[in-house]
Amino acid sequence: VKTGWFAERLGLPAGDESWFVGGVEPRYDAVMFDAESREFRPFLTVLGGVSCDYRADLRRNPYFRGVDLTDCLRQAGCSFCSSDMFPTSAMNLDPVGLARNQFAALARSSGGRNCGRFEMRDIRLFRRLADFVAMIGVLKLPPAEFHFAPRVDDLLDAGPDLGKLLPVLAALGHRLILFRMGIEHFSPSENGRFNKGLTLEQIDRGTALAERLRAAHPEHFDYARPMGYIGFTPWTTLED
Repeated sequence: VKTGWFAERLGLPAGDESWFVGGVEPRYDAVMFDAESREFRPFLTVLGGVSCDYRADLRRNPYFRGVDLTDCLRQAGCSFCSSDMFPTSAMNLDPVGLARNQFAALARSSGGRNCGRFEMRDIRLFRRLADFVAMIGVLKLPPAEFHFAPRVDDLLDAGPDLGKLLPVLAALGHRLILFRMGIEHFSPSENGRFNKGLTLEQIDRGTALAERLRAAHPEHFDYARPMGYIGFTPWTTLED
């Protein structure tokens, strides 16, 4: 999401190909179409970085030994994933600062576009939850839901912080929700073909952690169920 293609579409010089996110101040001065639109509570998307930065090299995966990947668009990450791997901002910019600028612009906007549901598209924010929660507290946002989409291993890494930060979010009136968190498959062979780098032990611990957090903070933490699961591929066996 750089400015060049948009300028070209408008018949303007492409310029320096700068980024929209981090380079252009967003505005949210849209008006909800009707009462049903507001009841639906559409997301506002907070952009920056990448939604997933898992980049395991497919060429090191034994399931891909002998497969010619020369003409593939990418040769790293999950082999069965439609997630956009390209950044939406310059990667050297502070992700918390990028998010703060978007929330601050929202507070300055009018028109009622904010329905209190935010899709957080930068995985780096989930890894810096303490800084993110502190920033949200300073901005004094109205009660809102923040939807993150981490991998199970990201959730496990964040576990200790989540236990401490959820009471802080609760005091601010906010909710944290996990969505699109994939367990992918319960077959280690299938997850190997998917190049996921996840083990059954991680999946078990991650789902148990999510359930404990939900039980301890039912009003301020939730996770989407069912989780993402890939049923089969042309290579799935009966054992899988």
